[in-house]
Amino acid sequence: MSERDKQNLFFRELMQSQSSERCRNLAVRINDAGREERTIRLAIGWAFFIALLSSAGLGYSAVFVRDFFDSATPLSVQVFAVILMASLIFLLGVLVFWFSFRRACNGLYHECRNLIVAVQKPQSGL
Repeated sequence: MSERDKQNLFFRELMQSQSSERCRNLAVRINDAGREERTIRLAIGWAFFIALLSSAGLGYSAVFVRDFFDSATPLSVQVFAVILMASLIFLLGVLVFWFSFRRACNGLYHECRNLIVAVQKPQSGL
């Protein structure tokens, strides 16, 4: 379990321990954010894996295809090059989306901290 998952679990349990509707809403949003982040990490892993496989295919083609350095590019090289470029473009797009999503999650965690502090202040005055 990563540090981010531990933090996510902590905030979710902390929000569920409170009885207000706003805390329950935040707990649901944290749960959704954790699920979406796992999905994004899975997409990044698959894009990296496909890029790695297509790079290996290009390397294989460079070594074993006789006409690799001729003026006409073999079909296998074109296919591997297209797959590599597509997976790299997708990987770049998903990474940008992941960073913006992490920024939104950090804002959600900050909102949780502020809510817990606001809830605890009236209780500490007793």
